[in-house]
Amino acid sequence: MTRRWLRFSLRTMLVVVTLICAIVGWAEHKRRWIAARHQFYWGTSEIPRNALIFGGVTDAPWALRIFGEPGFSTILVPAQANDAEVARVKELFPEAFVEGAMGHSPITSPASAFGPHARGSGKVVCMTAIRVEIIRLYQNGYPDWADCRLVDAAGREHFFHEKVPVVSAADIDENSELPQPGAIGCEIIARRVDAAGREVIQVETTKPWAIESNSGESRFEVLPSQLLELR
Repeated sequence: MTRRWLRFSLRTMLVVVTLICAIVGWAEHKRRWIAARHQFYWGTSEIPRNALIFGGVTDAPWALRIFGEPGFSTILVPAQANDAEVARVKELFPEAFVEGAMGHSPITSPASAFGPHARGSGKVVCMTAIRVEIIRLYQNGYPDWADCRLVDAAGREHFFHEKVPVVSAADIDENSELPQPGAIGCEIIARRVDAAGREVIQVETTKPWAIESNSGESRFEVLPSQLLELR
């Protein structure tokens, strides 16, 4: 019995090799893109990680998403970043709204918190936030960090370790008297009336700024008086 071998023309082989090279080149380009994003995220780039604020989780561009890369809805960079550095962040994170002058707390900048679609809408955009107490400061770089305390509707204490510009617009330093008032952005999930007849509101802090407590919790039940609207 004569064995039949598959035969390809030289043209077919060239087409196949070209396609394989194109796919490998495309995948390598995306790998380098992801690696560059990680340099910014993990602080090995020209802007230190602790100087960037990544807010909210969204879909990355599809070409990165198929490799499991997450996306960010908002990124704030420090005021001292130059135009080239801001442009580089925008290039690497096209899915994000990038604010290039972090001179104020993001909780006082609703256009940053809600993304570019909030701009130019003609509407006053508000963000709900939970009142917290800033109980400790850490001044070991820019921006400063703070420990914050939240006492929920049941009297339980929750602690957060977060960047100062995320939780306060005030000019807080080592000379400031503590505790100081602060706020953590949140989204209202549900409302109920407890056994004492009080209205209790359940909130989620992963939106808009992807914040969790030190114990990994992001849903809390609070009283209406513990919430405020930020414009």
